[in-house]
Amino acid sequence: MVVGQKMLTPDQLKDIRLQAGLTQAQLSDFFGLSGKSRIAEYESGIRNPSPGIFKLYELIKNKKKIEEIKKEN
Repeated sequence: MVVGQKMLTPDQLKDIRLQAGLTQAQLSDFFGLSGKSRIAEYESGIRNPSPGIFKLYELIKNKKKIEEIKKEN
């Protein structure tokens, strides 16, 4: 998976979800997908997220970073 110049592995996708405190089912609902199996496929490397879904992962990751920065200040 490519974001700008960066690659995210399936493990990193899982870490983003876990750091956001979401289950696979919750993330699937957020993305508008049916069932948690699609998220499991992303996290196991069976399937790659579409560019739109990948952008949503980026938003979740960046929101978490922003929350951490706010807590530090």
